[in-house]
Amino acid sequence: MKSPRYHACAFTLIELMTVISMISVLSALSLGSVSGAKRRVHRTACLNNLRQLGLASLVYAGDDKRGTYADTVTDGDDNQNWLYPNYIKTLNTFRCPATRYSVRPNVQWVNPRTGATELADLARYGADTRPFGTSYEIFGFMHFNGSETTALTVNGTVTNTPGIQKTESTVSSYVHQNSELGLRGVAPGPSRIWLFVDADPSAGNYPGKLSNHRSGGLNVEFCDGHVEWITQSTWLRSYELSQDEGTRGH
Repeated sequence: MKSPRYHACAFTLIELMTVISMISVLSALSLGSVSGAKRRVHRTACLNNLRQLGLASLVYAGDDKRGTYADTVTDGDDNQNWLYPNYIKTLNTFRCPATRYSVRPNVQWVNPRTGATELADLARYGADTRPFGTSYEIFGFMHFNGSETTALTVNGTVTNTPGIQKTESTVSSYVHQNSELGLRGVAPGPSRIWLFVDADPSAGNYPGKLSNHRSGGLNVEFCDGHVEWITQSTWLRSYELSQDEGTRGH
């Protein structure tokens, strides 16, 4: 009886190229899925950071005699040392995991306004001083380009700072003044006025490809303490309703 013969099977060049192409497609899909999951984790961690910052600011406002949500002295002031360590104990709270910014615990500076020794990296936001600084900006004033000012003591001198500082009183009673987007006369209240923003290196804190979470959107903490994911399509109305700067578009 003859033994059975076995014939070796070989891939043709076309079959081999087809298999390689399929592997490449599957690898790309797998990497895309992992990358998307990572972004969602970062987004959630960032949201939780902002929620902690918001709750801390509410406690601060309750302690402050003027009910101020943030101890900042200009619209562009992002110093967050007033939160650490009395209201926020962990420096990682000031860092969005989608960024490479960090706050060094041993690098100090002397605040020229108060004379207090503070953490240098909490006095600025990371997009301006990479890689050190906080990942979040403070929107401590509204309508900064209008005629109203806020009297604040800076370096021992009373200074009329452009804009209306956000306090429990001003945020609750504010009525929108600009007519853009049909918002004139609208009273946004604490639930629609921004306080902390998921900052990014792109202009105007608009969610773009250079943003912390790319073009999908950005996290915003409001004066009532809640946090929302703001998309490109909702950004303009949300920003203008909060800031009242006559913003027409991006």
